[in-house]
Amino acid sequence: MSTLALALKNHVDTPLLATLNQHLSQAKELVHQPELARPINQAGYVEGIWTDRSGLCWLVGWMIEDTVLDRSVIILDTARTPGGIALSLAPRADLAPGAKAFVAVMSCAWQADPDLPPQIVLADGSGRYLEPLSPTPLTSPDAVLPIIRDTLDRATGPHRAALLELVQANRDWSPQESTVDRVQVDEIAVLPGFGAFVNGWALSPRRRAEQFILKAGTHIIPADPRSQSRFTRTDLIQALPNVEHALETAAFVTLFRGPIDRALLDRLTLRVVWDDGTITNTAIAPAVVRVLGLTSPLDSISRFYPAVEVEHFFADFARQAAIHAQSLAERVQPYDLNPAGSVLLLAAPRQPADIFLLFDQACQHVASLPEDWGIAIVARPDDTRGLVLTLFAQLQRTTSRPCSLFFTSDTDPTSDVIERVAAALSCERLAWVDGRVSLTSNGWREVGEQSASLALLAINDPLENSPAIANLSAFVGDVTEWKRLRSIAPPQIGGIQLPPQNAPLPVVPDAALSLGRRGHSSFTLKINEALHRAHG
Repeated sequence: MSTLALALKNHVDTPLLATLNQHLSQAKELVHQPELARPINQAGYVEGIWTDRSGLCWLVGWMIEDTVLDRSVIILDTARTPGGIALSLAPRADLAPGAKAFVAVMSCAWQADPDLPPQIVLADGSGRYLEPLSPTPLTSPDAVLPIIRDTLDRATGPHRAALLELVQANRDWSPQESTVDRVQVDEIAVLPGFGAFVNGWALSPRRRAEQFILKAGTHIIPADPRSQSRFTRTDLIQALPNVEHALETAAFVTLFRGPIDRALLDRLTLRVVWDDGTITNTAIAPAVVRVLGLTSPLDSISRFYPAVEVEHFFADFARQAAIHAQSLAERVQPYDLNPAGSVLLLAAPRQPADIFLLFDQACQHVASLPEDWGIAIVARPDDTRGLVLTLFAQLQRTTSRPCSLFFTSDTDPTSDVIERVAAALSCERLAWVDGRVSLTSNGWREVGEQSASLALLAINDPLENSPAIANLSAFVGDVTEWKRLRSIAPPQIGGIQLPPQNAPLPVVPDAALSLGRRGHSSFTLKINEALHRAHG
């Protein structure tokens, strides 16, 4: 395998790609030159523009022969976009002496607009530029690729071999149109940092699908063979009749392990390798791609694997799912910031009645806090947002203490928000009360009187005769001690739990009441149980 083809498979820079990126970096420093293209310095025409699936932009056309075959450029349309370009030149019979056909590959963040062809300005101070063909250049790969191949067949120069291999890499991953073999992807579920689960089918009258490979941009991910299942799809009989045996294994579910850049989710290709060594490439429609935990619930993975908790990959999946959920839960948007050295952070419940109770108690008991303490509320921006804003304004009128308000992105507030809230409020000491917990009068007093680096506020359940519980659903302590605990705590969904190896913490009795246990889905419980087992 060639160096460039290997680099494309492993997403590693090659000398050509490194050269393009170096010119791109230099072009960023030149993009605001006061004068770029000069009308008298037109150097040629762009006859075709095509962006391949890896994001590289290809240009074909003709230009005045030049000895500099890679350089920085500025792309001009409604904006100025820096780029790096490499060329290969070839003779063409219809051109005047001193002019040659060219094939160029360009690294840039620019996207072609068919209604606004660009000028490609050589960023060397000469003012020379390439003008788009009137009325518009060719843009479809079916039109541009044959020109690229024909020109490179006759071209010379140091970049010709690398350009040929880039073209070959694109051709190898182009969807095949004229084939009786049928491949379709019904759904892809991506867990960021972990991989992609694919559900689809592959049907042929004379072959059997043996291997599956996923391509995201230039990143190649083979399927995990231990995660594959094959099953029948009798509903496909109309797609290809008289292939009863093929239908028995036509449908597949498989896992592609490896991080996938979310920016590439609209540029995915599935390769099916058949049992005779032939291949079929299928472009995956962006509409079938889901992001677990973000646009689709985590438990939707059960559509792919009904007994996912016993699959060999579940422990790794659970850990990455928790990390992903924590990263989403950390996001808070400040609404009203009033810093304080010490802060009582209260998570707003979901139910309007409990929200009224939270603010009513805050208005009643805020005076029991020491003078240097403030109050912060963190709430979900759902249909109770208006109620929260109204009651928060009332709280501000009731007290002279600093009051702050935060909203999460779209999740229930958990203790994952603590570090960002503490940083925003510049506080050194903080008390946290979960949305399913309500402080007692004693709890309000103890919050300000406790001096331990971290103390738990015992939670009694008025509906049960069981002993009080003490955990990180309600505590008071130094922000530095919280950070230490969080750094060694096992990841889980729904907030941090005490690490198993942590020394016992002091407990404040009769400090809080339970408003009911937080209702985690059965799938979330399976994830957390797997994580707890992994951490002993």
